[in-house]
Amino acid sequence: MNESSMKEIKKDMELNKKRNFSEELLEFISPYHVSINPYELESASADLTSLPSYHYKFKKKYLASYIVRPANTEELQKVIRKCKELDIPITIRSAGTSCFSSATPSRGGAIIDVRRLNKIYEVDAEKKTVKVGSGISWLNLIEALVDYGLQPECYPTSFKTSCVGGFIGTPGTAGIGILKYGSMENSIISLDLVKPDGSLEKITQDSTGDHSGYTITLSDVCGTYGIYGVVANVELSVTTLKTSLEIIGYGFNSINDATAFYSTLKKEMPNKPFFLSISESNFEKYSHVDYPKNEWLVWAVFYDDPEHTSKSISTVKSLASKMEGTEVESSYLKEKWRDISDAEVGIGVSTRNLIFQEYWIADK
Repeated sequence: MNESSMKEIKKDMELNKKRNFSEELLEFISPYHVSINPYELESASADLTSLPSYHYKFKKKYLASYIVRPANTEELQKVIRKCKELDIPITIRSAGTSCFSSATPSRGGAIIDVRRLNKIYEVDAEKKTVKVGSGISWLNLIEALVDYGLQPECYPTSFKTSCVGGFIGTPGTAGIGILKYGSMENSIISLDLVKPDGSLEKITQDSTGDHSGYTITLSDVCGTYGIYGVVANVELSVTTLKTSLEIIGYGFNSINDATAFYSTLKKEMPNKPFFLSISESNFEKYSHVDYPKNEWLVWAVFYDDPEHTSKSISTVKSLASKMEGTEVESSYLKEKWRDISDAEVGIGVSTRNLIFQEYWIADK
């Protein structure tokens, strides 16, 4: 048999596999939620960066062949079992607001979009907990919790469009509320994980790794981009809504001065900032027409009761006067806070980098 014949046989086998996979999925998922549309495939295989477009320009064969949108944990399990049975690679996706191509397929296969797993199952205002599907958007969760006088302990700056499961799969160590309440992992009480074989495992804060018969832990799941499985549902600790929000910021002309001030606010403030950021002027101009003239900006948000926020602002002003910072107009900072989610998405789209990154400075 010649090489040309072998290629034709292989092509036919792939087509049959695709046909079988699609047909079997339609036994338990609506045809509206199984797609092989090439435009949808290209869109769902990308995020805010230009890297996926660059990637597929030269590697079309690695573009996903299917998009599947399960509606619940049972459907999710069935899809993953079917992928394992037919040896179809899986890429997990929610909103795709990542800036480093974490939901980009590298071996083709199926994209499993979890955004239909978006229900709020239970809110316990007394215990301050909430149980939700991993595909719920942060904005919908935040708005729902307001009715109970509650809010998430932490969430990403992309909260208007991103989903809970995405913040678990990506590191979840930078965002709103992190300094005050801890990382996303600290907020998780338990989660339901669908493993690569389709089985379901509940993982809690008490789950510990046993290397003789390894038990998956929260640390394994958080920040590992779905390699251990797909988060279906999650129970989170939440906190009470606060009554006072204050924003303050200072400009500096050297990165050393800016990072020194940033580190001081991070480590020495008795009442930790709800949000703390450092950025360079070239970064600022992507999202604002008028921006501070200093080379570096450090700004903080304090969100608590009025007494605590007032004390925090006084402390920051005192520290800044000793470190020769130039106070930034409050109107500019209020605009930054108001538009923080939109600005992040806008910068991701407008930058020409293959991967748009946020750089951070270790304090260890």
